[in-house]
Amino acid sequence: MKRFVFYLLCSCLGILVCSCQLAKNKKVSDISHSNSDSLQTTEQILVHLIPDSLQTTEQKKLTDLISQTLVQHITTSNNRLILNLTKRELVELGIPELYFDLIQKDLAISNRYIDSLGIQNTDSLLKVSHSYWNKKEAR
Repeated sequence: MKRFVFYLLCSCLGILVCSCQLAKNKKVSDISHSNSDSLQTTEQILVHLIPDSLQTTEQKKLTDLISQTLVQHITTSNNRLILNLTKRELVELGIPELYFDLIQKDLAISNRYIDSLGIQNTDSLLKVSHSYWNKKEAR
């Protein structure tokens, strides 16, 4: 069971990384306006694609914030994984709105995968995932 949960988490993260590859390959001229006086390129926004050893302190903080937010705010309802934050709430936490769309897309893919396998205990899988995350954070 622990291996299944581990593989499920790995596949979700793999899907997230793969789905971001398209956004990563955008031209530097593709600029997102997060604030009227601050411009960020797509590569700057997608900090989770940057290896930990190359991340700046700000990028590490954002990566940690995204991870902690996912652990705290992904829940289950009717055997489906859901993010219980709106796009606005996610942005207010300091996470770029681009991540909201990526998270929703990855949750939809994960839910289809769960449905295809006929998994009925997503609550307990999520609890195991949280305990795995807490052990990882304690190290």
